[in-house]
Amino acid sequence: MNRIASVQMNCKNGKLDENLSKILGCIDEACDHGADLICSPAGWVMNDTKEKIMKNPGNYNMPLENALCISASKCNSLYIAAAARVGEERGTKWTGYSLITAPSGEVLSSADGEHEKILYADVDLRRAKEYRQSGNRNNLFSDRRTDFYDEMLGLDAKRYIQ
Repeated sequence: MNRIASVQMNCKNGKLDENLSKILGCIDEACDHGADLICSPAGWVMNDTKEKIMKNPGNYNMPLENALCISASKCNSLYIAAAARVGEERGTKWTGYSLITAPSGEVLSSADGEHEKILYADVDLRRAKEYRQSGNRNNLFSDRRTDFYDEMLGLDAKRYIQ
C-alpha cells in the first residue's frame, strides 16, 4: 500500500526561518508516517532577493523552494508534487515554478514562473521504497541517528520519533 501526504500549514508573513523549519518538519513527519508522495500546494512569494538569486546563472533560474523540494526528495527518498501559485494579486507576485520531483531528486515535470499549467508525471510509488534500501546494510530511515536530533537541530525531535 502507498501513502500520500497532503500538508496544510499556517505560514506566518515575514517569518522565513520559522516557516522553513515548519516545512522541513512536516516533510520529516510525513516520511516518518510512511509517505511516498507529498502534495504541497504552495504560496511562494517572489521578492527582490529571489529575483536576484534566480538571475544568477549558477542557480539554474529556479527559486530556492525548488532546490529545497529537489533536496527533500533525494534526502527522504520520496516524490514531491509542489503546486505553486503564479501571477500577481494585490501587489504580491507569486513565484510559480511548480514541480514534481522523484526519490532520486530528478525533476519529472516543471512549470515556468509566468503561466498557469497542470503538471503530470507517471510515478511508480514502489520506487520510493526501493531507493530507501541500498543493499542489505543501508536503510535511509533506520540508519538515521535520531538520538542526536534534539541537540543538533534545537527542537523536540521526540514528537517525530515513534
